Amino acid sequence: PRSPQNLPQLKENNKRQTNIQIKFSDFSTEKLLIVKTPEKFQIFENGLVEADLNVLGRGSFGTVVSGIYKNEDVAVKVVKLRLNEELNEVKALSLNHKNVVRTIDVLINSNMNYAIVIMERLRDSKHLQNLLDDENLFLERRLVLKYALDIATGLSFCHRNNLIHMDLKPSNILLCQDDVCK
Repeated sequence: PRSPQNLPQLKENNKRQTNIQIKFSDFSTEKLLIVKTPEKFQIFENGLVEADLNVLGRGSFGTVVSGIYKNEDVAVKVVKLRLNEELNEVKALSLNHKNVVRTIDVLINSNMNYAIVIMERLRDSKHLQNLLDDENLFLERRLVLKYALDIATGLSFCHRNNLIHMDLKPSNILLCQDDVCK
């Protein structure tokens, strides 16, 4: 597996950096962190040709927005790195499983204080939490069992490959059009 040290380094120059606020949850305490990220054009130099503020989701480790990377519709997440932290998404680069969201690339700045994680975008997917919150929806037993099996299968695959999810909850599980959970 690729480690942060042997990933292609994000092209940087001496231009001013922009601060972006992302929401970060540390156990039960929520706080805002300022993450230093490059100017947009620096990100674009690394293959991300378009990004917008269409928020696809917010989680404990960052906000996910839509973008285009190497002609592919993607989800983009900026992740704050701690000193000597091994980024789970780096391990995920080589993984391919129908119940795991595919990580396409990880760009890490030379100071190794943040990473831009580029993942497949699952159009028309829903968060499992939205389904659970819908009081008017009755889920058939077979679907509940299928979703549970999909989640367990995806987690088992990750664990066999020494990858830990770290933030497993219904709002981080996507239900795709074909009733497959990732």
